[in-house]
Amino acid sequence: MKKRNRLLFLLLAMLILRPLSAKTALVLSGGGARSLAHIGVLKVLDEEGLQVDCISGTSMGAVIGGLYAAGYSGAELEVIFTEMDLRSELQDNFPRHAFYIGEKRWGEHANAVFYFDDECSLRLPRGFHSGQNLIETLFKLTSQVSHITDFDLLPVPFRAVTTDLGTGQSIVLNGPSLHEAIRASVSFPPLLLPFELNGRTLVDGGLLSNLPAREALEMGADIIIGVKTNTTLDSPDNLNDVIDVLSQSMRVVMNKNVAETAPLCDLLLCPDMPNLELLDFDQATAIIAAGEAAARANLARLRELCSVRNEEQRPSADMLPQAMVFDRIDVSGQKTLSSQKVRVYTGLREGEPYTSAEILDGVRRAYRSHLFRTLYPVVRREDGHLILALKVAERERKWLWINVRYSDRDELVLGVGVELTNVVQRNSKLIVSADVGGRKEINLDYVKNFGNLWGGYLHVFPYLKEEGLFIYNANHRKVRKVNTLEKGMTVGVGLFAFDRVTIEGYVFTSDAHIYEDVSETEIKSSFQTSGLGAKLYYESLDDWVFPMRGWQLMAKYVTAREGTLSDEDYQRFNMNTQLLLPLWRRLSLRIAFEQGTYFEREAVDFDPFYIGGMDSFLGYYDHEHSAPHYKISNLTLRMEPWNNVFVDIQGNAAKFGDTDYWEPDKAIECGGGFRLGYKTPLGPARVGVGWHRYGRPMYYIFVGFVSDAFFFSRR
Repeated sequence: MKKRNRLLFLLLAMLILRPLSAKTALVLSGGGARSLAHIGVLKVLDEEGLQVDCISGTSMGAVIGGLYAAGYSGAELEVIFTEMDLRSELQDNFPRHAFYIGEKRWGEHANAVFYFDDECSLRLPRGFHSGQNLIETLFKLTSQVSHITDFDLLPVPFRAVTTDLGTGQSIVLNGPSLHEAIRASVSFPPLLLPFELNGRTLVDGGLLSNLPAREALEMGADIIIGVKTNTTLDSPDNLNDVIDVLSQSMRVVMNKNVAETAPLCDLLLCPDMPNLELLDFDQATAIIAAGEAAARANLARLRELCSVRNEEQRPSADMLPQAMVFDRIDVSGQKTLSSQKVRVYTGLREGEPYTSAEILDGVRRAYRSHLFRTLYPVVRREDGHLILALKVAERERKWLWINVRYSDRDELVLGVGVELTNVVQRNSKLIVSADVGGRKEINLDYVKNFGNLWGGYLHVFPYLKEEGLFIYNANHRKVRKVNTLEKGMTVGVGLFAFDRVTIEGYVFTSDAHIYEDVSETEIKSSFQTSGLGAKLYYESLDDWVFPMRGWQLMAKYVTAREGTLSDEDYQRFNMNTQLLLPLWRRLSLRIAFEQGTYFEREAVDFDPFYIGGMDSFLGYYDHEHSAPHYKISNLTLRMEPWNNVFVDIQGNAAKFGDTDYWEPDKAIECGGGFRLGYKTPLGPARVGVGWHRYGRPMYYIFVGFVSDAFFFSRR
């Protein structure tokens, strides 16, 4: 009898504390990396066998809450987010090898870029990053429920909160697809581009509702458990620049709306993270642990507010199979590109089975064309048919770019260029650039492709350039300077194939003058040459300035016959190649080789090869030596001890002279040195020191994109 009374008392207490009809909501705030603490709370709920009836989330809270609602456990989310490089996911860090060879014809060349709108007005981009990486990852994680357009049909009903930038209203998303809703909610300005969805321009939901408790009440919740992870306000003494002030301004707004909705929570968990900030994604383990500690400290209250998990009573979602067969593939959102061209780029076809990974492979194939700002898939089910929708936002076609750079040789140079893609003709690119400062140059580079992934092309490249050349003595000191003024043009036709290789044959003409720097009116020598050439280019590097893997090969051969259009009768061949072999996660071996020859026993007094520099032979200054024949071998150990910080240890050997037949006992020039580089948001910065066995140390400094962006186009 006593045992029965105790059971009745316990049942009565449970009914008082939590009515059987009560509906419990979990409300997850935004907070950047700090929102990973939500995972710790979810882990405790799972371990204790507790469940909630619905979830609402904002920003990173929408990411965590949406994935949990889709069926992931707290433990699975911990594995995902501790192994994921979240900084890269939020940024557009696509390696260079991901793009097609048509984009690799040019080296990186811009510190800052602006685009022209349809009225040709100059505009800044609307966000630092497009979010392409993020939308791809979200689709991959939610692909089996990506066809569900009513989030009440997920394993746990869910709402994502976002902000309509056009109306200033808070928008609660119950569809159309989970990865789109999450991407819209996490669009933190100006880090991520605003997300276009159903005619609305959406940004981060935390601007108006960073703790979406009201939205949970609208879902029918009777009990609300909130998890607050937003940052507190900084002291005015710590607001040192415009970025700090902008960030603080947004925190003021978000903290205000959190303070308004916090009283609606029956329980508000505030994980203790005093020294962790919005972008501390590398501290994921510590942040998750803080959320777990907050949940365990309030475990008794959580048990009162949550129901005990009963898997048999929970509805299961309609999951898609691993391999999906589509009855139709739609393309939407494009302005100038045809839907057929988008589909050709993806390689996806109706009637064939695709996993989510294979769908994303097709999306990435198309994205590598550099024609899209964003391109992502959506799966729909209509009248029993499975449809793959490819949603497109084309990349702007008209750009203005600026490159400010400094090097020991050219000193300060300002470069400005206009880049037009598919404007002059379809499937074409035109780049017009001008440099002023220590190097003066005008380039016009036009390519018309015949084919998408592979095919032929027409290439026209007129140019005008003036550069200074220093004459050095045996002690590596500058003793004289001459200038060269060259104008010329190449016209070629070629073949290109996918992301790797292009071959071109061309005709060229060039008129060069050399004169003393102190007397620009007195022409010392001039050369005119015209002829034929051929070039081969192969590249799979993952980065232009600091590659850690891949192979690059550039080989050029030109020939000219003495006559009315050429002052010299010669053949010229030069080749540059580098191979990067990863040895460890942040350690690579770079093997490089350069060669140039005029195929003659005797020296030619025309356009010699210039030797030396930080990117060639450490131990000589840039262009310190010239010769008609040379060979340079480099062996470099490249390390990335911290993100975007690179250290090189290099040894190199060279042979150069007036003929291509060298005696076996001819001395080999040896040198080496160190390089330190940092990849900043505005371009690379590098310093180096080199030694030569006969000379003193030499110091180098490169800031910005110093290497020739038109290396492929030149004769």
